[in-house]
Amino acid sequence: MGLSMQGELRPIDNAYPRLIEALDAQVRLLHELESTRDSQRSAIDHDEPDAMLGVLDARQKLVDALTTLDREISALRSQVESQGTRITASQRDELARRAGVVAQAIQRVLVGDAQDGEALERRRIALKGEIEGVHDSRRAMNAYRPGDAGDSGARFQDRRA
Repeated sequence: MGLSMQGELRPIDNAYPRLIEALDAQVRLLHELESTRDSQRSAIDHDEPDAMLGVLDARQKLVDALTTLDREISALRSQVESQGTRITASQRDELARRAGVVAQAIQRVLVGDAQDGEALERRRIALKGEIEGVHDSRRAMNAYRPGDAGDSGARFQDRRA
């Protein structure tokens, strides 16, 4: 690693340790995102829209942080790759291992989100059925209520001969 005239590491020289730290931070954020799943699932299962909005807000903040961090990681990775042979095989292996940990965490989040998406879709279908049932009941009740002004009887009546 080269030193500057002042004896400090140049930015390109400390890209590797900064990249390691950023990858570790990315894993921590992904674990936090993953940990919101229980709250999200509970809000879905218990039909708690306010709780769901709170969870979604927290998740959005984590996603925003991950997006910012991903840009930093991309820049650091470019700096590390530009160092060529100054990065050892063991350092490259360590970066690959940590990138694998990140990929696994992302996959767990995606699987969990897909499952929650399916649960939300089932809930949407159930609510649609409930709304249609209420609408059908209202139509049936309206059919038996008295008609226009001046009409004293219901539009339909059940009569047996």
